Amino acid sequence: MGLLRINLESGSSKVYNFNATLDVLYDDACGYLIDWKIKFHSGAIDTLTTASWANPKNHQHGDYNERTKILNNIGLENLTRHKKTDHKIVVLSDTQLSSLEKYFNGCEYTSTIYNICKFFKGSNPSGSYMKPSTSEMWENDSGKKYKINIFFHFFLIHNNSRNQGKINDNKEEWDKAKNTKPDDINSYLLLFASVPCCGKGSIREIFLNLQRERDATTTNYKNFKRRIKATAEEIFKNAQTVNEDVNKERKKYNSNINKSFRSNIKEAANAIWGRQCSAPDFQKAHILPVWWIKGEMFSNFGKKNYESIKSQISDVNNFLPLDAVTHSQYDKKSLFYWTDGGVIHMLKNSSFPFLEDYAQIHPDYLFKRVYYLKKYIETFKNIL
Repeated sequence: MGLLRINLESGSSKVYNFNATLDVLYDDACGYLIDWKIKFHSGAIDTLTTASWANPKNHQHGDYNERTKILNNIGLENLTRHKKTDHKIVVLSDTQLSSLEKYFNGCEYTSTIYNICKFFKGSNPSGSYMKPSTSEMWENDSGKKYKINIFFHFFLIHNNSRNQGKINDNKEEWDKAKNTKPDDINSYLLLFASVPCCGKGSIREIFLNLQRERDATTTNYKNFKRRIKATAEEIFKNAQTVNEDVNKERKKYNSNINKSFRSNIKEAANAIWGRQCSAPDFQKAHILPVWWIKGEMFSNFGKKNYESIKSQISDVNNFLPLDAVTHSQYDKKSLFYWTDGGVIHMLKNSSFPFLEDYAQIHPDYLFKRVYYLKKYIETFKNIL
């Protein structure tokens, strides 16, 4: 699971403004964007709304009702704007900003990230894809600005929303990402640096080109968007199959471990590490982590070796009993590394509990499974 952090700011509007941080969960094997949460740092909202929105026959009457609800939630009234030059700006308190976060991050909000501008502004946001200088929402990272509406059009399917309404709160995925170091957009785009599209280079190159006003003609944008969307959807469709296969292999893994060690993971840990381990509980970790195997599955999707790659997840020989804290650090490659003999070398400044338990795989256990263990150990050494 990857975490993308985007520093958001409103455009050059003089009638409303906001600064926020947008955290986006994504599948780090293929780049599929899963969910997002916004955190407002400051903001000022225009409480006047375009008069035509109030008309029940107007296609934006739903936006009018939703804006009324949003404003009422923060103790403000939705008023009518009779002239374009009319504005009534309210600087929002921390409490009001928190209420907005709760609404936009919840299941009830099903519109796009970019349309947050609409609800701050009380009218349709300007800033088309063809005119970057008029965009009303930007990502600002180290002086490089990206148009957020283009970014989410390409990499988040179903009209930039959470699949037209979040099915669940993705709590498990967010919990997994808590200790993940966030990536920026530049790092995220590297996932698409070698994905060809349209015969015009990689998806990453095309996306960056469309940030330039001279390249973002209507024809270019519509053409590239259609093709990039098709390419991305094919990638994400494969990724969904990979994710389903990973979950199936995990279930097999749990069953295989329980059968091999009679469901007594503590005793298995004592046998594997050759000592009475002090950790109170153990998790069924992998010598070769699932995140790496999953990436290989995605890279080899549809190839002959796909089945053998995915079977490494359920292989009992890939079993490594670790406590929860050590397991997390091991998967992040931030704790220790292996030698062929099963000796573990601690990285400097390691201060995790129970490290004394994991000095070396017991020679007897290593001997019984030497071929398989060395295969997994060698592969893990190569990815450090």
